[in-house]
Amino acid sequence: MMQQLVGSKLINVDNSVREGRALLNATQKFLGFTIAFSDAVAYVLSGNYGSVSQLGAKNSILIILQLFFASVIVLCLDELLQKGYGLGSSISLFITTNMW
Repeated sequence: MMQQLVGSKLINVDNSVREGRALLNATQKFLGFTIAFSDAVAYVLSGNYGSVSQLGAKNSILIILQLFFASVIVLCLDELLQKGYGLGSSISLFITTNMW
């Protein structure tokens, strides 16, 4: 999403400067973590795992944490694949994780 904003010139980032690239990467990671956490909360509160009153606060928080850390692992694996480690592209990683 951030790359689309940079590509459409809605956000000015100088990719020739190291600090600009580092700031863009940090912003992308922060946005990814924020979206992962908000999605986890939305899944639990929407009742995908049962109503919150039946689950209880403790179990609801544990499910949110589990979903969040699973998303963090996928984001880290994606970063490794983007840096050239592993076989294939990072697109196949997201296809595989969505099939589970």
